[in-house]
Amino acid sequence: FANFSGSYALNESNSSGDVNIIYTFAKVINDGVYIWSIEACNNYTNCNSSSNITIKIDTIAPIVNFTSPVNRSYKASSSVIANISFTDASAVTCQAKTDNNGWQNMSIDGVRANYSFSNVADGNHSLAVNCTDNLGNNNITNISFAVDTVFPVINLMSPANGSSWTSSSTVDFYYNVT
Repeated sequence: FANFSGSYALNESNSSGDVNIIYTFAKVINDGVYIWSIEACNNYTNCNSSSNITIKIDTIAPIVNFTSPVNRSYKASSSVIANISFTDASAVTCQAKTDNNGWQNMSIDGVRANYSFSNVADGNHSLAVNCTDNLGNNNITNISFAVDTVFPVINLMSPANGSSWTSSSTVDFYYNVT
């Protein structure tokens, strides 16, 4: 007996009549939660049922979407917060890492997770998130981002501060940026 169609009903039968044998049958089952039990009857219609067991089939890994940082984005801070949303039929745990550093456990809030990285050096970085459901299906999603905490230096070479113009309304500015 099982609830494959939404109601608890007879699923398969075996009328071999043998006892003290382990019976096996294979069933292709879609993802979902099912209640299952076995009933055995002898030739005298004496029947006994096993206890119900619940089985869960989940073959799909969590779907992960980055909220921030956005892929190929620039950050002007050495603090980077990885924010994601995820979808799965089971409970999920997530970890995050930058570059080749170790995995860090993310805080989970419903269908969202986050982790704050501090002291991220200037330059290009990769960010990976690994979400795993409680049946072991996992999804590793990667993005890239850059950190640039150095502000440009502007050197205004001409005109000098306080200059006056009397011959033309066109002013040429000379500067360089480093």
